[in-house]
Amino acid sequence: MLRNTTLFAMVALALAAIDTSKIPAIEIAPKVWMPMSGLGTWQYNDSVAEAAVSAYLSDEVAGTHIDTAYGYLNGNGIGRALAASSRPRDSYFIT
Repeated sequence: MLRNTTLFAMVALALAAIDTSKIPAIEIAPKVWMPMSGLGTWQYNDSVAEAAVSAYLSDEVAGTHIDTAYGYLNGNGIGRALAASSRPRDSYFIT
């Protein structure tokens, strides 16, 4: 099994190819723009979800939209990544 640091590095490398500044956004409230695309987590277990969300919120990727659901059963990993992030809560969307 891959160690979390190796997994994080692999996910970060893949996500670094995404220019999140070019993702179209929609205004959902006055001056609040939500990206039309984001990081989907439905096939991730807790450890992969944690690595993916951590990489996605990193300064290198600066992602702003995370899709998750209770039924994905990876909320613990996503929660750990969100708690460890230095990003302010109002800098990303969770749907």
